[in-house]
Amino acid sequence: MRILLISIVLVLLTACQNTTAPPRQTAETNLSPVQSVTLEEAMERGGEIFGKDLYSSAATDFLLDKGLLNRQSGVLGWITEFKNDTPTTYFLGKKNDQYYVVFEVVFNDDDVKLVPSSAISNELSQKFTVRQDALSAIKSPCSRNYNTVVLERGDKFIVYALATTQQQEAIVAGGHYRFTYNKTDNSQVSKERLSKSCMVLSKADGAVPFTTHILTDGPLEVHAYLGKLHGLFYVSTKNGLFKAYDGKLERLKE
Repeated sequence: MRILLISIVLVLLTACQNTTAPPRQTAETNLSPVQSVTLEEAMERGGEIFGKDLYSSAATDFLLDKGLLNRQSGVLGWITEFKNDTPTTYFLGKKNDQYYVVFEVVFNDDDVKLVPSSAISNELSQKFTVRQDALSAIKSPCSRNYNTVVLERGDKFIVYALATTQQQEAIVAGGHYRFTYNKTDNSQVSKERLSKSCMVLSKADGAVPFTTHILTDGPLEVHAYLGKLHGLFYVSTKNGLFKAYDGKLERLKE
C-alpha cells in the first residue's frame, strides 16, 4: 500500500492539471452546498448516468451518420429514457413555445432504429424543461459543451451536467454539476458544483489518474460514472483513498 500511495503522489504531479476554462466565464451564483450520498447510492446513480449517457452518445452518432442532425433539424437537445427496459433517446425541438419530439431512436439489443416520433408526454417535456434550465444556469463552465442526464428520485428530478473533452487520453474530473428540481412545478431546489476547479486527469502512457475531492466526506456519483467510462482512477477524500473502476467505488485506506 505504501508503494501505491507514493506512486499515486508522483503521478499526481505529472498527470493532473487544471484546464483553461472556456471564454465568457462569469462568477458562479446561487451555489448550494454539495450534498453527500452513500457509496451504494453513488454507484447506483453512477451506473444510471453512464447508461443514459452511453445511449445518448450512440443515438447522436446514429443520426449524424444518417446526416439528420444539422441546423435545419431544429434539435435543441435530447433525453434518454428506459421504457420497459428498452433504451430510447428523444431528440427535442420547440415550436410555438412547446417542445416536441423531432427524432426518436430506439435500441433493441444490437438493433438501432429511427422510429416515427411520438407525441411528447408531460413528463418528457418536464425533464427537458429542467435540463434546459440547468444548462442555462452554468456560469463558470469547464468545457465548451456539456452532456446532460436526467434522473428521478421520489418527487425530484436530478439533472447532471457533465463537462466533456475531445482528448482521448483525458478524464474530466472537475466542472460537473448536479441540479435538483421539484416535479410539481419544475422549481429549482439546489444547484451544486461538484468540484472546486476544472480538473483534467491524464491516462496516457500508463499513468494512474488521481484526484482529490474535498467537498464531501466521500466520493460522489460522478466518480463512479467516470470509473465506468474511463477505467481505473483514484479519489482521495476526507474518508480515505478510494479506487474507482467499472462503476464501483472501493475504499483502499482510511
